[in-house]
Amino acid sequence: MYGHPIDVHQWESSVIHKNGFNPIWDEKAEFIVALEDLAILEFKVMNKVVVGNVDIENLDDTLGSYAIALPMIKEGYRNILLESYDGRRLTPANLFVHIRREVIRNKEPL
Repeated sequence: MYGHPIDVHQWESSVIHKNGFNPIWDEKAEFIVALEDLAILEFKVMNKVVVGNVDIENLDDTLGSYAIALPMIKEGYRNILLESYDGRRLTPANLFVHIRREVIRNKEPL
């Protein structure tokens, strides 16, 4: 999540080994966002390089991503179409996600 410095968040799913064509995470990520109008949510799929039991972090590659302004995201089930960083659609790469938004009111001003 990018935007105002108080709204910058990062979440990382678990690694799915040996299932690059149909991985299922079934995980939940929650973010508290103060300035929704400035927030951009990026979905990013990485290739995790593991040799034996050793995670080789500097060899991880971004397979695809999709960024969207938070106010534009609709609730419910969504199909996120992944793209390369130069804007090419990565067919058939996509993520099937469920989006739920909840408004939390805080009495303290920012």
